[in-house]
Amino acid sequence: MVDSILAKFESSPDTPAVHYANAAISLQNQNVPEAKDWMIAAEKNFSPQLNKLFAESLYEIGWLQKQPGQSRPAVQLISPGERASKTKALAATQFEQAQQAFEQRDFDSAARLSEQADTAQPNQPQILNLRGAILLEQQKYDQAEGFFKDALKVDPKFREAQFNLADVPFRNKDYAKARDRFQALLKQTPGGDKNQAAQVINFKIFLTYLLEGKDSRAQK
Repeated sequence: MVDSILAKFESSPDTPAVHYANAAISLQNQNVPEAKDWMIAAEKNFSPQLNKLFAESLYEIGWLQKQPGQSRPAVQLISPGERASKTKALAATQFEQAQQAFEQRDFDSAARLSEQADTAQPNQPQILNLRGAILLEQQKYDQAEGFFKDALKVDPKFREAQFNLADVPFRNKDYAKARDRFQALLKQTPGGDKNQAAQVINFKIFLTYLLEGKDSRAQK
């Protein structure tokens, strides 16, 4: 299965998925120099935001170490215009401050501010999703899942909450469950396998197989 996903990545050169997939295999085999070569090649050919997006999964599983103060990239599963229109309606001071604290990895402050925003503007999917994302970083997986589900009750098509919900079992090392969720999300992703959102999701699926050691390629 790892090989078949790699083949999809190789046929879609618009993202660094194939670079990070090979880097993941190298890291799995403890070949750090080779992994760095793959990531350096990706950095030369793709935007910093795209590279951060793929590298984030390697930070999540502990194969890369994040520098202090390095923020988690936003998963752009909707267009910037759509995101701006949604966020504009939630321009409350507490929400903006909570986002800033989250990006700075000050999760205690982010949790406090997002709770205040939730009180001021209840049942807003962006706020609920942010509260879940904070809890996810704090490894409070059950609580995080609850907030993501609450966000999706309000807005069932909220792509970022859908992605985060799939990411909960991935972070909790329940890779089979994570794979099921990401595969379901992939089926709902418009544009086919070759768009950026699909490539990020496919990379997550790829990592679940690699981390379980179910493929001969992952065992090398």
